[in-house]
Amino acid sequence: MKKVLLYIFGYTFSAVIILMVCAVPVFGVYELGKTTWYLTQFEHDTGTVVGCTGKRFKHKSKYAYVVETKNGARITGRWYGSKSHCERQKGKTVAVLINPENKQEGVVNSFMDRWFLPLALLSLPGLFLYGYLKKRKEKYKSAESVSEIE
Repeated sequence: MKKVLLYIFGYTFSAVIILMVCAVPVFGVYELGKTTWYLTQFEHDTGTVVGCTGKRFKHKSKYAYVVETKNGARITGRWYGSKSHCERQKGKTVAVLINPENKQEGVVNSFMDRWFLPLALLSLPGLFLYGYLKKRKEKYKSAESVSEIE
């Protein structure tokens, strides 16, 4: 009975890890597709950072800046950071992408808001693969050197 439970746990754990490893690049491709869609379908514009909005995460608050465009649209950034960083952004001009069909809808066009998440999600599986192949190569070399000694 104990052995069966260990097998079930092992297979379940392996399935969860494989699902997570496969889901990460899929979500990265989705985010990259959204970014490309915004860049091709929305109009490029600029806006001024006019304030900060907070969000509570477990034990602390993080802040994203609020951008106002020339036509009065208020757009909240996607990247949350410290309050002091957000306060320093006030008055700065940032690039935004505005929906041509609804001028009140848009997204901030910065590296952290548009590109960081897709690039991070797409590079993680590559790092795991690199580590796995490096460890496998070392294991193969050590097994080869043992067989030469015999």
